[in-house]
Amino acid sequence: MMRFAVLTVGVLCCGLWACEETIEPSEEVAPAGIEQPAPDAAAPAAAEPAPEPKPDASAVLGKILEAAKAKDEEALTGYFKAGFNEPWGGEGVKDAMLAAFGAAVIEGEPVVAEDGASAVLKLKEGEVVHEVVMAKEGEDWKLDVAAYLEKNPLKAAKGKKKAKKAKKAKKAKG
Repeated sequence: MMRFAVLTVGVLCCGLWACEETIEPSEEVAPAGIEQPAPDAAAPAAAEPAPEPKPDASAVLGKILEAAKAKDEEALTGYFKAGFNEPWGGEGVKDAMLAAFGAAVIEGEPVVAEDGASAVLKLKEGEVVHEVVMAKEGEDWKLDVAAYLEKNPLKAAKGKKKAKKAKKAKKAKG
């Protein structure tokens, strides 16, 4: 019987002790006459995450090719250097560039200018190789549409050439 009483008292005491709630003060109180440092000053500053590195010219060109394959003109033009509207709006430019970029792959490594402000990359579309000029705008690489068209002039479609020749011949006769 004595064992039963001791066990019962032990279980009750342990049970009560486990159920007690401990209330901890939300702020520590410093003893009188001692100044407590401000909470912000005592806490170490949280380390800010390092910013993600900006993509290089090849990575940006890869995103341009993806946008061209998806025929996502808005995403594509977001990677163009400022002032692209005039050359991009030229006759047949948009369609030709979408077709070329949609079927192309990047070939080799970019050749970055000494000043780091531009880079030339090569795209291979079947057997045709295009030179692409990427330029820095701030810290971002952008496609220079005017430079691309300078290095890779668009060829008029055969049907258009024949139509122009026929028009010229008609004017010469009349």
